[in-house]
Amino acid sequence: MTGTCTVFGTGEQVTDPQTGEVTTSPAVVWSGPCYVRPNDAQARSSDIGGAETFVYDYLFGLPFDATGVIEGHRVTVTDYPEDAELVGITVEVQKVARGSVTARRLLCQEVS
Repeated sequence: MTGTCTVFGTGEQVTDPQTGEVTTSPAVVWSGPCYVRPNDAQARSSDIGGAETFVYDYLFGLPFDATGVIEGHRVTVTDYPEDAELVGITVEVQKVARGSVTARRLLCQEVS
């Protein structure tokens, strides 16, 4: 695992004392080494609100001891020496593959 990723949970709601604005700050669930692989060579297209969008699937691997990661969490690639273009992408965890003893595998979709 040559990359580095950070997994964010839903976080807590915080109220700005000056403006009264309520925001949700993402809570870090886990941060450390990872690998990223495309789960499919091609994007899937879908129609959302009359506009065609494309969905890219990725398979993320984290060390087996990376616990607490669940569906709905977001993962951001913070460093990836093998492909600098991956740095900064954020994906949403769609499925956590359970039962592997070598890595915590996450099926994810790109969200930004």
